[in-house]
Amino acid sequence: MAPRVMVDSLSASSVDLKIQVWITPDNLDVQPRIIAELRERVKQALDDAGIEIPFPHLQLLINCALGLKLLLEPWHPAEGQKIRGE
Repeated sequence: MAPRVMVDSLSASSVDLKIQVWITPDNLDVQPRIIAELRERVKQALDDAGIEIPFPHLQLLINCALGLKLLLEPWHPAEGQKIRGE
């Protein structure tokens, strides 16, 4: 039986797919290998079709980092201050 592919959900910047495959009882001991191979084949098919899988990332811009001053001072003391332990 061929794998069944369904759209599971539509997210803000993705289409989440669900892939179902039937594994016979005599193949249960190699199930992890079957699943890994299936994922590899799906990834290769997407690559061959020129479809990129994006990775989540976050860009953070800080205009004023005054809230970080207490955390950074031990490593970068203000001019004229001693470093702890000196």
